[in-house]
Amino acid sequence: MASQRKRKNNKTNYGLQVVGRIRVWVNEREVKSKGETYKFTEWVTSLGRKNEDGGYDNVYIPMFFPAGTEAEDKPEHNSIIFITQARLFVTGRGKYAKLSLYIEDWDYDD
Repeated sequence: MASQRKRKNNKTNYGLQVVGRIRVWVNEREVKSKGETYKFTEWVTSLGRKNEDGGYDNVYIPMFFPAGTEAEDKPEHNSIIFITQARLFVTGRGKYAKLSLYIEDWDYDD
């Protein structure tokens, strides 16, 4: 008779963990909605591949940080960072859904 599996008492967090070096861009954005204009700062990174024409196809990935993280504690524009703890998640709904990156721990790359 096969042995029964025992359940673990601790909860397992599922999902993809992300580590590695990336370049970060910081953009000032302005969005108009229902007659109001909202300004915010956006941190993004990208993945790209060279296409047959010699150009590049790029996908930009928004980056998010823990609540309460001040702008001066986030990466500078056009900097290279080393991510030690991050995960992918989905932002937006419907046709606006896209992968985003939640950065929990990072440092500037030497």
